[in-house]
Amino acid sequence: MAELSTAPQRSRAIEFYRFLFSVVVCLFHFRIKGSFAGPTGAFSAGYLGVEFFSITSGFFLMDSIRRGRAASDGGTAVSALVGSYAVRRFLRLWPHYLLTLSAFVSMRIFFLRTLTVEAFLKQGFFEIFLLQSFGSSYVVMLFWYVSALLLASVLLYWLGLALRDHLPLLALFTAPLILSLFYQHYGTVDHTTNAAIAGSLGLWRVAAGLGLGCAARCLTGQPRRRTPLRSLLWEVGLLLALALIINRTYHSPWDFISILPLTLLVSSVFRGNSPLSRLLDNPLSALLGKISYGFYLNQCFFLHLFGPVIPVRSYWPTAVLYLLLNLLLSALTTALCQWLTVRIPPLFARILSGAERSPMSSPPASGQNRTVGAYRFLFAVVIGLYHFRSKGEFGQAPTAFIGGYLGVEFFTLISGYFLMRTIQRGQAARAQGEALLPMAGSFALQRYLRLYPHYILTLVPFLLMRVFVLRTLTPSDCLTDGFFDLLMLQSFGFPSVVYLLWYSSALFLSSVLLYWLALVLQDHFLPAISFAAPLLLSAYLQYYGSVDQTMFFAAVGSRGLWRLAAELGLGCLLFCLVKRCAPLFHRRFAAASTAAELALLAVILPLCWRCNRDERDFLVLALMFLLAASIFWGNSWLSRLLDNRVSAFLGKISYGFYLNQCFFLHLFGPVIPVRSYWSSAAVFLAGNLLLSALTCYLSQALAAFFQKRLGKMQNAA
Repeated sequence: MAELSTAPQRSRAIEFYRFLFSVVVCLFHFRIKGSFAGPTGAFSAGYLGVEFFSITSGFFLMDSIRRGRAASDGGTAVSALVGSYAVRRFLRLWPHYLLTLSAFVSMRIFFLRTLTVEAFLKQGFFEIFLLQSFGSSYVVMLFWYVSALLLASVLLYWLGLALRDHLPLLALFTAPLILSLFYQHYGTVDHTTNAAIAGSLGLWRVAAGLGLGCAARCLTGQPRRRTPLRSLLWEVGLLLALALIINRTYHSPWDFISILPLTLLVSSVFRGNSPLSRLLDNPLSALLGKISYGFYLNQCFFLHLFGPVIPVRSYWPTAVLYLLLNLLLSALTTALCQWLTVRIPPLFARILSGAERSPMSSPPASGQNRTVGAYRFLFAVVIGLYHFRSKGEFGQAPTAFIGGYLGVEFFTLISGYFLMRTIQRGQAARAQGEALLPMAGSFALQRYLRLYPHYILTLVPFLLMRVFVLRTLTPSDCLTDGFFDLLMLQSFGFPSVVYLLWYSSALFLSSVLLYWLALVLQDHFLPAISFAAPLLLSAYLQYYGSVDQTMFFAAVGSRGLWRLAAELGLGCLLFCLVKRCAPLFHRRFAAASTAAELALLAVILPLCWRCNRDERDFLVLALMFLLAASIFWGNSWLSRLLDNRVSAFLGKISYGFYLNQCFFLHLFGPVIPVRSYWSSAAVFLAGNLLLSALTCYLSQALAAFFQKRLGKMQNAA
């Protein structure tokens, strides 16, 4: 499960040990999953084999970090190096993982009938995208390690480039601290999918193991002048100690004691000084190491087949059969994945080389913004219908768009996409010597003038209507509860008279925050946001189960502020993904792109219709990310069809459509008669459309006036 290395000193003996510990892990799972009368103590702590995988991967990771540093010194951008490493790591792990996952889920749904498609979509989203360490819903718990290994490897690779020679020293302190927390709070390292403050416990468990491997790699230099006999006795002694711990303990302090001999064993094998390591340095070990990853993955099949399908007799004969079947299946799936990966890397090589030839800038196609406008308006309608259903006084309100709040996610992803273009211009200006604070202040002012005129144009008439027409508010309430509303700062204060307008405040403040961070972090911004955004969203999943958290307290500001900051960060990543893959999709795959876009809409809209603050929120967010990527590539016939003036107009008024809904949510019932839901909803949409067209042009004139006055003030200064 470790990264392939081109280092000539790599011993094939380590491959044998990888297979050996994968057998240990599999026997542990087989013992606890199987219904056996005994023996109860066989490989009770077999979960410690995972630590061997992590430490070994850390050894190989340190070599990759050193090569990355050399490339960085040669002028390659850190963000490009991290992105390239993440792609290579993903391609190393995901094909075999997806092959096993697809077959296993199909077996459970159509053969064993222990899972439904709906349950898989609801609980298995993070498994599909290999993001279990950011979520807490799974159908295959055993696969948590693959996600944790991918994410922790990329995190440490980035930190290795950022911290350079300080990474090993940091790892020597951080890894024991992380493991000490496991000891103090759980008494064992065997915690995987449980929620942590950020991400899952398994993510930090694997990160600690990788860190130990990196530090040990730096301490493992040339082979020591130890006689072969002493080296042999040393390795055999470590193996016996580990065998005793793994076979006789379970969730005890011995878990943490075992990490030292595991690290020493890996270090000794890498030195290759003992006769045992030399004996195991052979083609058979290389073959076993090659299938060890599949051996770990494919165990999930047999853990579900033994008992329901394959008869369970005495433990050891059944365990031997289990291992043999797993060995045969793993050899088959490994060969199949090798065949697939021979064809996949050239495809991604074209993407990477195309990205190198064309620097990241705005997409060249002219009209893509008009297509986006149609989708922005579509999701503004979805949001409007959601609020209309929940606010309207209907005797029998249908469950139409009870998840319509998810339309906000599309707005934010698109905003993050365009924000990244602005960030890149700002970073270029910084490279030319521009000062940071004036640039951040200028961006904040421009952003405010983009959002505030229309916002205040909607807010003031709405408050006047409530005070003098509907009489549901007093001037005193406006001043005491609406102070943060008037200045568009709801994300810093919680009394509010118009909850629907929280989005404008959160969008403004989070945009400025990310712009400033991007200029401060420069090349490290993309790796940082790649981890920060999913970690923030994982907190929403673990503690609230939904993204629909807005004007509630957070540690700083409101939850809505951090919700939008995370999604803007995903939008920044979307921009880089679109640019990197543009050479591949340019004028190709039109039919497939159209089918994919329609399929995404066919899933997203029904989910918005039915979702109600549960795990499917995050599935919709991921699908919207893919939809936005397809739209910006502009390769599908649907995107080309929507590239017209009507879409441009609808996109222009979509912000006003979102703001002006507050009028009609208060007018229907007290002023406008409420009849059947859909007829009233049609009137609501039509009235909002007309009002939004009017306020859009008024706000543009107002913004132009403010900008003109501001320009005169700056010239005078």
